[in-house]
Amino acid sequence: MHDGETEGCAEPMSNLLWLAIPLAALLIGIVWAYFASRPSRPAAMQDSMESFSRFRHALAQHSAGGRRTARGSAARVNSTPGEGEPAVRSK
Repeated sequence: MHDGETEGCAEPMSNLLWLAIPLAALLIGIVWAYFASRPSRPAAMQDSMESFSRFRHALAQHSAGGRRTARGSAARVNSTPGEGEPAVRSK
């Protein structure tokens, strides 16, 4: 066996190895994208009710502080506007 023959056989395997690396990365990316895009399972009723309760509590705390305008002053709700003041209506 000559040294030239073994080098000739090793080169195609080296090329296949270099082609297998991007192919493996592509397959891993496809599997990751499949699992990442699956819809999540519906929440258990207990967890859903606790989450909604926390949401309502946070909303109540936020609204208890009063409505704020862009200037930072409390907005007047259902009041008669003075001169130069726009009317603010509650919904």
